[in-house]
Amino acid sequence: MRRPSPPPASRNRSTPPARARPVPLPPELEAIHADYIVTLDRVPVGENTRRVYASRTRQHFAWFADAIDIGTSPGRSMPSGSVCRAW
Repeated sequence: MRRPSPPPASRNRSTPPARARPVPLPPELEAIHADYIVTLDRVPVGENTRRVYASRTRQHFAWFADAIDIGTSPGRSMPSGSVCRAW
């Protein structure tokens, strides 16, 4: 005798998925990112593309700020034990 299959997962989508909080940036990079967002709003791309570009740019700025904090810059090797080694 076959076991009955489990009921399908709920498809209730009334609550949108939670979004992650933006990565904090130093004030000088926050200002540059805000200017980027203003410029990006003028570009004829879809809303999802705009959201992804803004998010990834913020993540890049956060990485760059961390690289400066630990005494390195993009294109140079990271010190041993660095957060970037996890990638």
